[in-house]
Amino acid sequence: MADLEQRLQAWFGLGVEVVYTFFAFVLVSLPFLALGDDAFGEPLGALVVPLVLGIGIGGTVAFELGTYSFDRLGHFVVAAFAAAIAWVLVVSTLVLVFDLWRAPRDPLPMFVAWSLSLATGYVLVYRGEDALA
Repeated sequence: MADLEQRLQAWFGLGVEVVYTFFAFVLVSLPFLALGDDAFGEPLGALVVPLVLGIGIGGTVAFELGTYSFDRLGHFVVAAFAAAIAWVLVVSTLVLVFDLWRAPRDPLPMFVAWSLSLATGYVLVYRGEDALA
C-alpha cells in the first residue's frame, strides 16, 4: 500500500508541476503577444491563441525534460507582474508629462510597459542572485 501511495504522490506532483509550468508560460506570453499583435496592426490575427498554447506546451516540455528551477519560474512570473504595475505607472506618466497624445485605447504604451516588465523580471530573477529568493 505504501508503494501505491508513493506512486500516486509522484504522479500528482508531476501533474501539478505540468499545470503550474503551462500556466506560467501562458500568463507571461499571452499579454505580450496580444498587446504586441494589437499594437502592430494585428499581423497575427487569430494565431495569437494557438501561438500562446504552443508556447505553453513547448515551455512545459522544456521545463519537464530539462533541469530548470520551478522556483525561479514562479519568481519570474511574480516579478514580471509586479514590475508591470510599476512600468504602467511610469509609461503612463511619461505619456502625460510629455504630452505624447495617444488614442485612448492605443495598446502601444501598454505593450512597451509589459515588455519592460518582462525584461525587469528577467534581470531580477535570472541575472546573478535571485532577488526574490
